[in-house]
Amino acid sequence: MHNRSAISLFASVCLSLALATPLHAADDGETIVMAKETVEAVNAARKAKDGDALTTAYERLIELHNGMESASWRKKFQVAVGAVLRDKKCKDHHESALGALEELDDGDGVLTQLKTVLPRSGDVEVDDLGVQAVEIIGKVKSTAGVKTLNNLATKSKNMEVRLTAIETQANYRHAEKTRVKVLGNLLKLLISIQPREGSTPTEAEQATRDALQQPLVDTLDRLTRLKLKTTAAWLDWYPANKSKLKKVFE
Repeated sequence: MHNRSAISLFASVCLSLALATPLHAADDGETIVMAKETVEAVNAARKAKDGDALTTAYERLIELHNGMESASWRKKFQVAVGAVLRDKKCKDHHESALGALEELDDGDGVLTQLKTVLPRSGDVEVDDLGVQAVEIIGKVKSTAGVKTLNNLATKSKNMEVRLTAIETQANYRHAEKTRVKVLGNLLKLLISIQPREGSTPTEAEQATRDALQQPLVDTLDRLTRLKLKTTAAWLDWYPANKSKLKKVFE
């Protein structure tokens, strides 16, 4: 639905590098020295607005991050990439920074760095960067991000943001601590957009239902693997199963 070619290409390069180079099993002295040098390299490239140098530094940073035992060093890596997003003079390099954060794949740590570019629910105009940031929350399966995604899926005034916030929640299938909450939120949203009995929906309500209903069903199917496929089937399924949603994932 969105143009993700730059991020996808970046991810492929980083994956190739990670496969080619052994990761460190422990944070020995040499690893710490490399970690410091890599953070310095990211900061220097950001200040110089040097895209090639940033890409090279990101590649090494991702490799180190995924092999680091130290949570404090992983946080320093995330902050270094997040600083690129926060730097308004580095707009040309914001997209590659998003790609790096996605590759770091450290749920709530990544969410913290995304906040600079995440849209608010009241934003009508949202750029591609904001939409991509919403998508990444689900891809890194941020626990704290479940609330953010539910808020955007339910209340955002930008339809692309709402759809992205819905669809990316299918990624939580393998997030044991949060997937039941995600399932419940999606079902409640599906129910909330149905017309009330005996009432005629307004034009705006009907438009919202038309836009969100099938993406919600598709996301529920992918999240649960139940493949119920229709709104009617999910609405029939929910009352009998709402007290035992956890069993869906067993």
